[in-house]
Amino acid sequence: MDLKTLLDNASWDSSELSYTSSSLKADIRKKTEAPMLRVLGNSKRAIILNCIFFVAFIVVYFMVPNTITLLAVGLVVLCYLSMISSLVYARSTLKAPNLNQDIKGALQDIIRYDAAINAFQCNYFSWIITTAYAGGFLLGLGIKGRTLSELIEKWPLLIFWVVGGIAIFYLSKTKGFRRFNRSMNPSYFNSKDIIKTQLQLLNEEENEME
Repeated sequence: MDLKTLLDNASWDSSELSYTSSSLKADIRKKTEAPMLRVLGNSKRAIILNCIFFVAFIVVYFMVPNTITLLAVGLVVLCYLSMISSLVYARSTLKAPNLNQDIKGALQDIIRYDAAINAFQCNYFSWIITTAYAGGFLLGLGIKGRTLSELIEKWPLLIFWVVGGIAIFYLSKTKGFRRFNRSMNPSYFNSKDIIKTQLQLLNEEENEME
């Protein structure tokens, strides 16, 4: 329960004592300090993780060097390279939020900054997932020693690959898939939810004071 609701329920509005907007802001600043740092640091963690997978898939090709593996690794690596590039570019061009300003401004800046940092992944999420699926499917065939000609000759397998890609593309746009994606990074998304909730509380507080 937030501070304002707690005090209202305790009938402090009829008391000689009172709480102020500054005390509420102080409480929110303390509550959101760790979440803000987690959200700010998420892009750096994402760059490191994507770099690890980038290198890992390149190593896979040298372990199983054939044409279909090269194509598969190329598709997967392209996904990681695009995400790494977008994150590095965003971090180098965007101005980091000032956390020492008024708490409402800090929270608003964090939300805007995070949205700008992840704009590429959000806008092209379905394409990235679909490309990764296509690469992963081919990689499995490449590791088994299959060739591109075999993939073309065995048309049912080719159809399954194409249909699977289309299904993944549209599935990635569903709320269920989005929830699954959130479950892969719970601390980041939970931190964002805390920030948004506290920002909404501040907005409600300002509306009541007007």
